[in-house]
Amino acid sequence: MPKSPEDLLEPDAAKVARPVLRGEGCSNISLLPDWIIDNFLNVREAVDLLDTLSADGIAVSIITYMEVYEGTLRAQATQELRDACTRFFANANVLAFTPAVARRCATLRQELRRQGKRVNSRALDLCIAATALEHNLEFVSNNRADYDDIPGLTLYRY
Repeated sequence: MPKSPEDLLEPDAAKVARPVLRGEGCSNISLLPDWIIDNFLNVREAVDLLDTLSADGIAVSIITYMEVYEGTLRAQATQELRDACTRFFANANVLAFTPAVARRCATLRQELRRQGKRVNSRALDLCIAATALEHNLEFVSNNRADYDDIPGLTLYRY
């Protein structure tokens, strides 16, 4: 019986639950959906960047996983895109939204609120950033506007 997209894209439970430590050589880069999707669509800059970074290991937040998976459910998503997504996540370390990440995110949200900065409109972005912070990961995104003001977040410069 053929597998459904849900079965194909289900992250390995051990990968989701296991925190990543920089010293293990598993991951030191956290990616956002924009780079992942561009890679699937063979956008040269994204393909080249991911080829370069994959040697060090790539991690993604479970929130990023959800956003990319949602994109594959759209009517215009092809089976080829779904298959590329499956292959990508089979080799990426998917990081769980743990209590430690939740506390980091809550602290970050309060700090940004005190500074009068946007919080609610970028709730998922802050969850992803908190995941990167909690795991001491460099962060890759084309969307600098939502991440430049996050204290302690190291943005990968490309």
